[in-house]
Amino acid sequence: YSSLIGIRALEIEAQSDSAKEYLATLKKEIDRQLQELKKVSLSVYPICMQDLGPFDSIKSLYKLLKEGNKLTVDINFKGTLKRQPHNLEIRVFRLIQYLILIIDNIKVVTSLNVSVRQKEEQIVLTFEGEALVEQLNNDSKYQLFKELINSLDDAEILEENRNQINLALYIVSNIQK
Repeated sequence: YSSLIGIRALEIEAQSDSAKEYLATLKKEIDRQLQELKKVSLSVYPICMQDLGPFDSIKSLYKLLKEGNKLTVDINFKGTLKRQPHNLEIRVFRLIQYLILIIDNIKVVTSLNVSVRQKEEQIVLTFEGEALVEQLNNDSKYQLFKELINSLDDAEILEENRNQINLALYIVSNIQK
């Protein structure tokens, strides 16, 4: 941000068109890098998870992601979502985050509906969008995502059709017998 302030000062002093053009290009590059930094910072553990839990953290994640993007995401939470063990909450957050980022990067799906509902023993994540799976199947990152889900003992893809993916995370009871 201090570089942008410095550029603004230089823009006032710049005399030649080439200097003004160079400063404008430099300013655009710094803006692009700041936006990239903002996106990268989302991959770091979100502090708001401690207070808000995964569901409100997901909403705040998307508010940051949607700035300047063409993808519109509607996130709905259905029913009563109880707080879960910390590692499960992080997994829910990360899976939603990762899949939204994959969808955002393919830039073909323009509208995405994400819903989360909790059944007795599972949390079901639903991702819906026009030709969503068809577009994702052409993306190597999505193939890696599916391999990740298949490698997890407590998660599975319940259903995958042209427009929708249903993913379940199983809640493991910590009750001692």
